Amino acid sequence: MNKLYYLSTCSTCKKIIKRWSLNNSIKLIDVKTNPISKSDLMELYNISNSFESLFNKRAQLLRIRKIKCNELSEEDFFNLILEHYSFLKRPILLYNNKVFIGNSESNIKSVEELQCLKKQFLENPIKFWESFANSEIDWFEPFQTVLDSSNAPFFKWFKEGKLNITYNCLDRHIKNGLGNKTALIWEGEPGDNRK
Repeated sequence: MNKLYYLSTCSTCKKIIKRWSLNNSIKLIDVKTNPISKSDLMELYNISNSFESLFNKRAQLLRIRKIKCNELSEEDFFNLILEHYSFLKRPILLYNNKVFIGNSESNIKSVEELQCLKKQFLENPIKFWESFANSEIDWFEPFQTVLDSSNAPFFKWFKEGKLNITYNCLDRHIKNGLGNKTALIWEGEPGDNRK
């Protein structure tokens, strides 16, 4: 389910909600009148992988209680968020298994870009996938047909096109000047990593 956690008394939340023009597929949850549940918090955590990322480090209760964020553990962040609504960063949009946390301009624009992509797809799915395939994939032989549905339900996408998956995963990025950029970072349980 798509959800937006917000504070109804927050003018910033109100502006963002208006800017996003959210539809009825998104459940609005005012965290002051409907505090976040443990299961909802875990749902957000399972996507964000961090309670700290969900935590409002500007909450007034931090100063009142003399809490220092740099001394808090993930368990502390979890407990504080459940304890009082003001410790949850807002707004938080859970949309199609992606989470958008906070009110930064980049976060707001990310949601708007996602909405724009969805609108383009709904208006003309074939044109959407044609544009995406042409902009995001290097073709060795271009496709002529985006979708062949003549033998439904055995659909064929981009049937005349030929590509090399290895080239698209690696070589084209090297060609575009990203050859010295780390492609994979492995991190183990104790925090060690390899690049």
